[in-house]
Amino acid sequence: MILTFSLPIQMTLFLTSATTWGLIPRGYVSLDVLPTMLIVPIVLIVAARTGQTGWKLYPGATEKKDTATARNDDINWKAGVFYMNRDDRSLLVPKRFGYGYTLNLGIL
Repeated sequence: MILTFSLPIQMTLFLTSATTWGLIPRGYVSLDVLPTMLIVPIVLIVAARTGQTGWKLYPGATEKKDTATARNDDINWKAGVFYMNRDDRSLLVPKRFGYGYTLNLGIL
């Protein structure tokens, strides 16, 4: 995603600079923002499709009611850091300690 975001931004900055320097006539100002206007809908579609920490990637999977308690079970955590649960279909799960997410190594 970093390349997806950075390339259109760099192209927009380059085209804006080329317009400022006189390399591109000022009549083509809409050309400056064209790369960003093309990539924003693609990024929004990808974000809507794979958002919510990946739970939409498995449309047939059903979420269990006791997932939060199963995620805190010591059996699913190896060395207290690595999460491995084949029954939990989430790719990313909240870390047990601290902030952020960790990979569910059970579905890899």
